[in-house]
Amino acid sequence: MEQQVKNSVLVLGIGLALGVLGMLLTFIGTIGLGMALFFLVWVGVVLLHARWQGITPQKRPLLLLVPLIFSALMLALRADFGLGLLNIATFLASGLLLIFFFSGGNLLASSLLRYGLVILESGVEVAFRPFDEALGSLKWITERRGQWQKLMPVVRGLAITAPIVVVFLVLFGSADAIFAKYLHDFTTLFNINDINGMALRVGYAGVIGWLAVGTLSASLVDHSEKRKRPPSPQAETDIPDQADAAPDVAVNAPLFRLGLIEASMVLGGVGSVFLLFVLVQGVYLFGGAHNIANFSYAEYTHRGFAELVTIAVLSLGLIYVLKSVTSPTETHQNKLFRGLGTLLLLLTGVVLMSAFQRLRLYEITYGFTSLRLTIYIAIGWLGVLLVGMIASLYWSPRTVKVFETSVLIAAFGFSITHSLINPDWFVAWQNINRGDIDPVYLSLLSEEATPALLSLIDSPDPGVRVIMANRLRDLQTMLARRATDWRSMTLRDYALRVQLDDRELNDKIETILSEDAPHLLDDTRLDTALKLGMTVREVTRQFGAPLYSYAGADRGDDVTTVYNLYYSLPDGNNLSLDFDTVRGLTTADRCNNSGKCVSIK
Repeated sequence: MEQQVKNSVLVLGIGLALGVLGMLLTFIGTIGLGMALFFLVWVGVVLLHARWQGITPQKRPLLLLVPLIFSALMLALRADFGLGLLNIATFLASGLLLIFFFSGGNLLASSLLRYGLVILESGVEVAFRPFDEALGSLKWITERRGQWQKLMPVVRGLAITAPIVVVFLVLFGSADAIFAKYLHDFTTLFNINDINGMALRVGYAGVIGWLAVGTLSASLVDHSEKRKRPPSPQAETDIPDQADAAPDVAVNAPLFRLGLIEASMVLGGVGSVFLLFVLVQGVYLFGGAHNIANFSYAEYTHRGFAELVTIAVLSLGLIYVLKSVTSPTETHQNKLFRGLGTLLLLLTGVVLMSAFQRLRLYEITYGFTSLRLTIYIAIGWLGVLLVGMIASLYWSPRTVKVFETSVLIAAFGFSITHSLINPDWFVAWQNINRGDIDPVYLSLLSEEATPALLSLIDSPDPGVRVIMANRLRDLQTMLARRATDWRSMTLRDYALRVQLDDRELNDKIETILSEDAPHLLDDTRLDTALKLGMTVREVTRQFGAPLYSYAGADRGDDVTTVYNLYYSLPDGNNLSLDFDTVRGLTTADRCNNSGKCVSIK
């Protein structure tokens, strides 16, 4: 009991230190070097604390260190805020799983539902375990009240000395400019010069410290103890080496059972529908451009893409449920069940390939976007799940659930693949290479896309040059603002600052903004460069980004979407442009402030 109380004091002390460190390295809304460094320190402290306590972590949960450390490193590397949030979610999910299975339990032998419950249970435990540690520490402090009296002179001395030292620091700073500069640099290093925000920062440090205490405490708990089966008489005669074997998986009986006949009928019926669909629609599924004579690219993609992906997910879920509610001895020994399941999964793979093909054709025509790239990645990892499910039909180790493990791999792999590919840069690079770029969309991508966008500053289209010059100028301003707080900087930010400080590049930006931008929408260019039938992209490449725009609803039976762009003209009037997806630019009107419009095309 005495040792346990001392451990509580140690945990609270480490948690307090981590809280202060977290306050210095991170703050609300900042994702960058500071957060990455703090996350790595946090992981290291958990591992070192377990070693100090004599706890040897299990080997399988240590596999979670791969997504855990990778996601923390990506916070320091990638500047895309969306990627940052994805990496934080990956860090939290893998961290909570690691904490739960750190000292006991079998990471690779849980059901899909159990993984979700484990993350929730681990999070609740992290939030509430500090109460236990606080009670233990309070007992330790109470038992040593007499000893604390010896420290009271030190406490009083600090209380008296601190304000006096602050007064003299302020006076010396007022008396000497050099001393004031060093004092200012020190206070701004960790943003501690903001007196109004100190209370919030102290509260923030308290939250981090509280969670750190919960993390350190929960990682030492053997969560397998309450779920272990009672030892059988035979277990007492087992050889000692078997004591280290992974614990058995607790058997959770399903709500109902199906026999092999019923399960096989379901698989056979669904598999027949899949087979019929693939055979009858084979040309449609993989015919590519041959189908565009009958359907537009948008209709070709939208009519089936989402449905096909949904079908693939549902087929995985169907086999998973049937496998769970059918007798294990029957599902793993009967060739009929495995054969029908394998056939359905293979046909599901064909359906996924069809969905991939539909999206590829649409992308070739209309260009790449980050969302479409995300869907590509999701389809790829769904393929991994199909392989995992097929493997689970033929292979069933005692301590590993094959499909559930593949779900873990796919979930973390999905996140890791995003950071490795760097979607915004990849999308910008692909669109620039294909030629038919949308400069407005590219300018809205994160700073990760900037290295690919730099080449557009020399574009032959004046609108593209102006859009990119404005984007680079805004990026310079943003990076300069971030540089005042090193914690929010990333390695990408540092690299971009070097690139954007180039003298030749800045001269080009100044020239474009001073010479090209003022003349984009003058009457001469409107007469010569604006033509009916132009696409939205062609207009923006010539005249730059619009003041605002919107897309209308479908019109009639033509399945065409109406787009409107508005520009502010140099004479104070507005330019209103109407498009549809079939005919391109249909009307161009010059409108005054009273709303009166005159057609110019």
